[in-house]
Order: sequence, then structure tokens, then C-alpha cells
Amino acid sequence: MGNVDTWGGHVVGHRLPEHGRLIVSGWAVDVKVRVPVKEVFAVSKGQILAAAKANISRPDVSEVHQCDDYHACGWALEVSASALGIGESEIEIYASTSDERLASRMGRKELLVYQVAPASSDSSEALYAIAFKRMSDLRIFRLDPSET
Repeated sequence: MGNVDTWGGHVVGHRLPEHGRLIVSGWAVDVKVRVPVKEVFAVSKGQILAAAKANISRPDVSEVHQCDDYHACGWALEVSASALGIGESEIEIYASTSDERLASRMGRKELLVYQVAPASSDSSEALYAIAFKRMSDLRIFRLDPSET
């Protein structure tokens, strides 16, 4: 069981990363054994793009589910826009449970990555944008051209 709280937004207590990384965050627990999940994965086109331990403090989840063991069940992933590639993509979020199997998908977003401006003589970084297909949220990032 879990939830994706943010797609591209701020994670409390964490600095927003630079260089074209999309933040996805939330919480996840293994209700079978009443502990946080081992890891959370961002997957696109059958490839794991990012993984994170579920170890961020989430006293709100612990309180709602009345389980002290859920206190550190929060997670945050950073997905590189260059790992997604230019064009349409889909990101799915999965969790690894205590018995090493993947749990049900916790979230899914369709998005579009496109280049807004190429690298120039003034800047070695190209400018990319990530748009969510079903949200009005738009993020613009600078990427190191070596990452594309």
C-alpha cells in the first residue's frame, strides 16, 4: 500500500535537484508485515530509471494507520529527463515488498519531454521542458548536453 504525493514538486526537507531531474515522492508500506517497503522504483518502457529506499520520516502516515513502524516510510526519486528521452514517455512507480516481489503499481503519469532551446556558445547547457499530459503543470530544466 502507498501513495504518490508529488510529481515534479517539492519534497519537504529535500532540496530540489538541478539539471533536469523530475522529483517523484510519496510513501509506501508493506501491510503484510507492517513495515515500510524496501525500495521504490520508477520504471519507463520496461527499464528501471531510478530507485530509492523508503526511509524518509512520515509521521502523518504512522498516525493515520496507527502503526509506529510506518514512521519512516516516505520516499523520493529523482528521474533524469535525459533517461526518459525526447518525446512521449510514461513513468510508473512500483514498490519492492519484504519478500522481494514487486507490489501493485502505485502511480503512473504520461509526460512529454522536449527541447526548448539548444546549447549555445554562451551556454553549454540545452534547455528542456517536461509537460505532464493530464496536468497543467510544466517544468523547465537546464540539462548538461552530455546527458542527452
